Amino acid sequence: MFFNSYPNRAGTKMALTTRDIPQSVSIISKPRMRDQQLNTLGDVLRNTTGITEKVADFDRRTFYSRGFLIDNYQVDGIPTVFEERWNLGDAASDIALYDRIEVVRGATGLMTGAGNPSASVNRERKLADSREVSQ
Repeated sequence: MFFNSYPNRAGTKMALTTRDIPQSVSIISKPRMRDQQLNTLGDVLRNTTGITEKVADFDRRTFYSRGFLIDNYQVDGIPTVFEERWNLGDAASDIALYDRIEVVRGATGLMTGAGNPSASVNRERKLADSREVSQ
């Protein structure tokens, strides 16, 4: 699939192509996750350009972009919270139900109303692609 023509809502709330978003965007697709055996959110972020990792314990990992902590996580464009001080292995969360992970590096707080100049991680869930009920 050619992602320059694939619409997403990673940088803005509008369905724009990757080429039209005025920020650095990385889209990690399901085929790439399968081919590279990226099974957790941490695996995906470790293999994303411009993202660095800090390990506190065995399972507690935090991710940084542009020198700032990534604290803007979304599911289908809706903000969710991974609290750093209570992080109990959120990076180890399974990504089996996601179709793709979109990472926008830069000040996405201007678009979503909150955030810092690091990055935003949007997890897009799989959607049904059939109108018929299977029996």
